[in-house]
Amino acid sequence: MDQAQIDLDASGSWRCRRGLWAPPAPIEHYPTRMPAACFNAMVAPLAGLQMSGVLWYQGESNASRSSEGYGRKLIGLIQDWRRLFHRPDLPFIYVQLPNLKIEGQQWPRLRDEQRKALVLDHTAMVVSCGLGEDNDLHPLNKKAVGERLAYAAQSIVYGADHPAMGPRISHAERREEGIVLHFAEAGSGLVANGPLKFDLVDSSSGGVSESLSGIIASSDMILIPLDSDRALGNPVFVRYAWAHSPRLPLAGEDGLPVSPFEVPLDQILPSR
Repeated sequence: MDQAQIDLDASGSWRCRRGLWAPPAPIEHYPTRMPAACFNAMVAPLAGLQMSGVLWYQGESNASRSSEGYGRKLIGLIQDWRRLFHRPDLPFIYVQLPNLKIEGQQWPRLRDEQRKALVLDHTAMVVSCGLGEDNDLHPLNKKAVGERLAYAAQSIVYGADHPAMGPRISHAERREEGIVLHFAEAGSGLVANGPLKFDLVDSSSGGVSESLSGIIASSDMILIPLDSDRALGNPVFVRYAWAHSPRLPLAGEDGLPVSPFEVPLDQILPSR
């Protein structure tokens, strides 16, 4: 046996003495995680103030639990704050979750849920993918995010003559030549800063059936050509940049990127 090792079983009886005694730790409560706690303590007292608008950055914790339905919650929050401050048109600008490579999260789905709140008037969403690091929940590049927030505020709060955000997906339809994606608020046109890739989601499996390339067909349309001889199953959704840390090559002429999205085929989405 190595001299540095001691066989406790062969060393006879052992005696011990408790050096410190402490009662069990009390159960910790986090009021901020309870329903309405943050609202009652931090938002409701501001009800008498006049506000120019709201800048909002949240969603990380929802992506780790359940991102389904987050869009409805965000819409409800905006509408409730507008009621509280007696401003039906209160501008609300929020940041979409940035790029982050992390397993077990639902960031692509949460990003798409955030996008759905844009059905409300006087809202804008800052796309932050590509501005941060892949391994940091809170990216260091706050300046670029702040600049996009300010750019959006100049438009929807102070009336500047430029778009508040990049082009928004409107709807997707099947045509004989392929799938056509329509975009709203595209301004003077779409710009591709690299190959445009889109995923078709099959209705039978719920998974991606094909990953195909798209081309800019006009100032506000993307065409995904389809080979008539290729079996594509029954695609019902089109996805763009559906990843934890996606590249966003599609943008408006001003450089603001198009948000990641999942849209149904042959179904007109609500417009604002």
